[in-house]
Amino acid sequence: MKSKSYFHYIVIIEVDENDYAYHYSSSVRADVSAHIEQLDRSIGDVKKLYGMHMLKTNDKSFESVKKWILILKG
Repeated sequence: MKSKSYFHYIVIIEVDENDYAYHYSSSVRADVSAHIEQLDRSIGDVKKLYGMHMLKTNDKSFESVKKWILILKG
């Protein structure tokens, strides 16, 4: 049986030397894209201050994102 895929939207920002991450995921890519557009409209020019990433894993959790990042780091 094929496992379900999830699309993740991750925003990473540093404020006062503290790192923060925002995470949204869905199995429907269009939902994630709509969420990206909504957040983009709501924060205006602040978007230049953060890094955003979209990736795909087989789990909805942020833990699956962290595992993916560890794999990339090798």
